[in-house]
Amino acid sequence: MGFHLATKFFILLILQNEYVFDQLASSFGFAYGPFLLLATKLLTNRKIRRYEALIHFTPFCVISLLYLLAVVGSMGLIGSGALVMYYKQYIAYLELPSFILYNGYSLYLLSSFQTSDRLMKMQKNLLQMINILLILVVVLGFPLYYFSSLHDVDNQLNIRLIPYTLFVMIAFLILQYKLRSASVRTQTTNETKEKYEKSGLQETDLKLYQEKLDYYILHQKPYLNSELTLLDLSSQLDIPRHHLTQLLNSYYQRNFYHFINEHRITEAIRLLENNQSKGNLLSLAYEVGFHSKSTFNTYFKKVTGTTPSQYRKNLIPTN
Repeated sequence: MGFHLATKFFILLILQNEYVFDQLASSFGFAYGPFLLLATKLLTNRKIRRYEALIHFTPFCVISLLYLLAVVGSMGLIGSGALVMYYKQYIAYLELPSFILYNGYSLYLLSSFQTSDRLMKMQKNLLQMINILLILVVVLGFPLYYFSSLHDVDNQLNIRLIPYTLFVMIAFLILQYKLRSASVRTQTTNETKEKYEKSGLQETDLKLYQEKLDYYILHQKPYLNSELTLLDLSSQLDIPRHHLTQLLNSYYQRNFYHFINEHRITEAIRLLENNQSKGNLLSLAYEVGFHSKSTFNTYFKKVTGTTPSQYRKNLIPTN
């Protein structure tokens, strides 16, 4: 969104090309839908394949190239007057199905997603609001654009107010989410601390539990079992489940799944660095206990700051 605005104002203030600013729709409208769909899939733990992302963003890349050529053509630097004319005439209408299909499908996925996690609920609400606002742009903006084109009415300023107002509203929603999520994290931490202070579990007991857990994780590697649950680990360690939960939250600042998945990533890194992986990255993900490559990629990047493929590539010595 910020890059979209920066591009438009670069054209207006630096290139001083009012024709492009007023008459030619940029290509960014073809990026919002795919971006929100991928964000929705990440939130709802749906698998995202690399080729899928490439397919979704291909129209944006193609239209961006056409937009660049149209901008250059409008400045008389290349002879592409026909391209400018066709771009102006058709591109805005091609955005219509993109908005409706992508944002509509994202709303459908979000409507079926249920969670008890407060932060994830807030993320869901944020994505729903952004998708609804983008659909409103279509509902309000395209009839006005069609009417002005049909009757040759110069109301570009009024039309432009619709997406720019939308950008302001989205920025406000994101800021509101940031502030509220910070408050929720603080509140959750305080509630957890207060709850565990009343549990009656002594600090010395927690320390013994920690040593027992660390030893078991190191030598038995229970995280390699993709079906491992909190109850399973509690039974294996002979530690009451609520005490194990308290231990994970108090000592490791992790919930069970974050704790286990981070150990799975540590094991994956060890296998990669020792060249002990039995196959491709999908096989590696299954080998260390993950159910899907997308979850593996998400946690790998969270732990290492890079993707598994890039990490493995960096391990290959260069001559």
